Amino acid sequence: MTATTSVRWQATKQLCALLRSAPALTGVTVEPGWPGDRVPAAQLIWIDELDGPIVVPVMTGGRKQRADTFTLSLQIRVIGLGTLDETMSRLFELVAVVENLLADDTSLGNLDGVLSAELTNGRQTSAMFPEGPTAYGELILTIETRLL
Repeated sequence: MTATTSVRWQATKQLCALLRSAPALTGVTVEPGWPGDRVPAAQLIWIDELDGPIVVPVMTGGRKQRADTFTLSLQIRVIGLGTLDETMSRLFELVAVVENLLADDTSLGNLDGVLSAELTNGRQTSAMFPEGPTAYGELILTIETRLL
């Protein structure tokens, strides 16, 4: 079946469900958006932004096929561990779990209209606060769809 509207939100929900079901992420909060202060000191993964162009050709007859290529920005935060080494090590463990889940799972490709889904970028950083070290990571998942 071919999608007639964007599957951005469906992809977000499906990705969150995949992450929440992973035994290796037990104890990690996974949310489809920034959860705010309700998880102040936690290991956390959230979808920060759904972004990307929608291309609609205007010089063709009949219903126009549209390209909707978008990115899901997965943000990862680790707080509450004793040292910077422990904090960054845990961040990289979480990044590896997410990467491996996406490498093994094909469910995003089952959404209507999806042509491809791939991790296309990643970055990690840390900060030192009076309360201790905090690590942040970002993984960018790019999904290409065709809409009728």
